[in-house]
Amino acid sequence: MNSVVIITVLTIVIWAFFVVRLRQAVRRKRIGSGQALYAWSLFFLLYLVATTDVDSVQRAINSLFGGLPAAQTLRSLLILATAQTYLLGLKRVVQERTPAERIFYVANPAAIVVIAVLFGVFSVSQFGPTESFVYLIRSIRAGVMIIWILSIFLPIQYRLWKHETVRPMKFHHAIQLLFYGAFIGLCAAELFEAYAVFAGSVQLNAISVMADLFKYLCLLLFVGLLLPFSWLISLAHPARILAYWRLRQLEVRVRQHSDSLVPAILTNPNLLNASEVELETYRRVISILDRYSAIDSSAEDLKRRIEDVVSQNATYPKLAQRLAEIRL
Repeated sequence: MNSVVIITVLTIVIWAFFVVRLRQAVRRKRIGSGQALYAWSLFFLLYLVATTDVDSVQRAINSLFGGLPAAQTLRSLLILATAQTYLLGLKRVVQERTPAERIFYVANPAAIVVIAVLFGVFSVSQFGPTESFVYLIRSIRAGVMIIWILSIFLPIQYRLWKHETVRPMKFHHAIQLLFYGAFIGLCAAELFEAYAVFAGSVQLNAISVMADLFKYLCLLLFVGLLLPFSWLISLAHPARILAYWRLRQLEVRVRQHSDSLVPAILTNPNLLNASEVELETYRRVISILDRYSAIDSSAEDLKRRIEDVVSQNATYPKLAQRLAEIRL
């Protein structure tokens, strides 16, 4: 299976996700708000980026422009435009603005204009081989995107991942971090490709293979980013059940060694229902917190370990996780 087939298949999968998700959003009336329209516009730009990398699509677009590399130019413009759109939306979540972002709001549109002007000049003067022009445009876009990812997107995404407490969302942020890493690898490979072409290096084929590998990884991670949040919750459900079971055992042990008058929890959740598991987990945590101070001297070690967790003043998700990690 060659790279053209792999990229085409992955792009079809991505568009299938788009159609399914859009149909669900329309059916549930979740596409009318400004925020929803922004999100779908961003997704649509990303889908166009993926589509313009398909060989048959590139040939069709280029044929409309008399064989000029319009599709390759369009893809670079779309990537930079997507970066601009994404950061505008990201600032709704992260209000802090860095010096790099101030430069971005001027330099990124300037890079878009430069690429568009270069294409216009090339279409008139044909100042070099088409292949060389494609690598020139690609190297400009790749260099610019490496700077933006390293200076803006990666630090912001890392902070979001670090401070996220909901496991499915933390997993989503982790996929996005991996996507940035893969995209940096792709851009670096494209820069090396351009250098190999202009310098006449014999290593071009090896670099192109590396670029294709990073491209596959980017597409796969993009598919991962498209997974519905409910699917991510389902993936985390076994870990949630395990945490509940450990907290239940801990709560029973605390109750056995405590003379607290707090009533015992007698209910058991339906383990297939995420909401019930969450509720019962919360109840077990509260029961442990209400009882542990009354643990008798026969279980001083258990009392000390619970006190160590409580003294950290962690948020509820971290508190529940750390209590569940206590070994009995």
